[in-house]
Amino acid sequence: MSSEKIETTAEGVGSFGSSSNSDTDWAAAGSYTVMRRLLRQVRDWTMLEVRAIATGTLGHLCAVATVGLSIAAFASAAQNAGTATVVTLMILAALCAVARGYFAYREQLHNHNMAFSVLRDIRSRVFAKMRRLAPAKLQEKGKGDLVTVLTEDIELLEIFYAHTLSPFAIAVICTLVVDGYIASLNWGLGLLALLGHLVIAALVPALTARSARRASSVERKEQAALHSTLLEYVEAKRDIVRFNAQQHSLGIIENEESRLADARRKREKSSTLNSTIDELLILGLSTLMAGCAAALAFSGTLSAAGALVAFGVYASSFAPVLAVARLGTGLQPTLASARRVFSLMEETPAVTENADGTRLDGFTGLTAREMDFAYNASEPVLRNANLDIAAGDFLGIEGRNGAGKTTLLNLLMRFRDRTAGSLEINGTDIARVNTASLRDTETLALQDTFIFDGTLRENLLVAKPSATDEEVANAIEQSEISDVIAELPDGLEHHFTAGKEELSDGERQRIGIARALLSDASLLLFDEPTSNMDALLEGRIMQALVKHQQNRTMVLVSHRQAALAYTRRRVELEEGTLVEKKTDADR
Repeated sequence: MSSEKIETTAEGVGSFGSSSNSDTDWAAAGSYTVMRRLLRQVRDWTMLEVRAIATGTLGHLCAVATVGLSIAAFASAAQNAGTATVVTLMILAALCAVARGYFAYREQLHNHNMAFSVLRDIRSRVFAKMRRLAPAKLQEKGKGDLVTVLTEDIELLEIFYAHTLSPFAIAVICTLVVDGYIASLNWGLGLLALLGHLVIAALVPALTARSARRASSVERKEQAALHSTLLEYVEAKRDIVRFNAQQHSLGIIENEESRLADARRKREKSSTLNSTIDELLILGLSTLMAGCAAALAFSGTLSAAGALVAFGVYASSFAPVLAVARLGTGLQPTLASARRVFSLMEETPAVTENADGTRLDGFTGLTAREMDFAYNASEPVLRNANLDIAAGDFLGIEGRNGAGKTTLLNLLMRFRDRTAGSLEINGTDIARVNTASLRDTETLALQDTFIFDGTLRENLLVAKPSATDEEVANAIEQSEISDVIAELPDGLEHHFTAGKEELSDGERQRIGIARALLSDASLLLFDEPTSNMDALLEGRIMQALVKHQQNRTMVLVSHRQAALAYTRRRVELEEGTLVEKKTDADR
């Protein structure tokens, strides 16, 4: 194949939202854009939302009706309207009060049922996206940032789905009903009521939303920064103690906690100011309504009972409107979290997985010709690299630190795409190979092996869940971990707890090698698999790999000459190019 330019998605380190497969820059997206995107997640749960709106509206109207009917009952009693009329109005008021409680319960039930269902869907989509981003793009993200998105940011979306959508619709419907009723008593009072509701629900949030958004955005960033630092220090606890850096580390944490506390105070200050303004405006508007209603009553335009009912209904109608008004500040932390969630969900993967490409039947060979790769145009990592790997080969790759050895393995695994040249596996361009099939054909063992929360057997079966006991036993023997199993209290069934350090780095590496050997992959790539082992154990591991290679192809990246000595061919990565080296057998 002739050399051809391949569009790359490899990028430098950036924050969430630095790249996206949409035209939206979520970090700078406005509130309307974010809420519209949030609404798209509700499509499958529309009927639950409709029920929440219906029951919530009935509940608030029952609350207003309770006040209105009670005032009407007292007015009727004062006017000697008759016992039956007063009793009837009081019974209706009591029934409305009871109904208010029932409908409020149903509203919350439907709201939270819908919200938790949507959050479950979002969480599933985020994890699916993370799988497509792994490993290349996730390496560019801070662990604390990812943890914050997956936990707090997604959980904060519950405020929008459970406490924003239906309250907004309820406020609109209740406002129209209440103001319409007041207008039926007197159109002037109805117009005044409508203007008052609009001031509370629209004007105040519009004036305070921008400052609240800035404060909430800063708070979320500081929260993520603190999580990153805490996670980093937990992982580095041994080095912190070894170098007596506890006070220095504590000082950094306290500094970040102070910044987070300052950010939260500013956000709370904005929220408190908004609430104070709302309360003062409601007091002023209610006073104005009382004065206007009294004036109409004194002039004879409106009956005294009508004036009292109009005032009572209006004064008790602000609850749903106030819930919307406070969204200007209360919703901003949620929108800030939503921006981070959507930025991750729409992050462009380093490679686009191929679901319809050529499926591989084993490994017959890999060829690279004039292959280039660069994370950015000014700093190429590989230049005109040529490589041939035949079936059954045992190839060693050496080079200084930072030469690009791990990057080369990432290209062979198609964790990243080349920027130029050709890379073929089994005679097919690697980008045109079905990605799932490619992952079945080759596997990569890294020098850092993650141990999952579970038994040792379960940790090995990650590579092949259907493996038989005999296959597990063979992988254990070939990776020299029998002695590790013998020292564990429950042997192969010993349960490892996440975050608990029960294994040395070398023991973890042996488990990583066992996983690779247990897999069905016919091309095994090893990246410094013995870097944390002593020379004697390294020799035993390498001898086992050679002895049990059988019909598999192996590629070993290492800076240790003792390990490379077991390979049949060796290439060296020098200034981005691959140079064939003679082995002892060739000399």
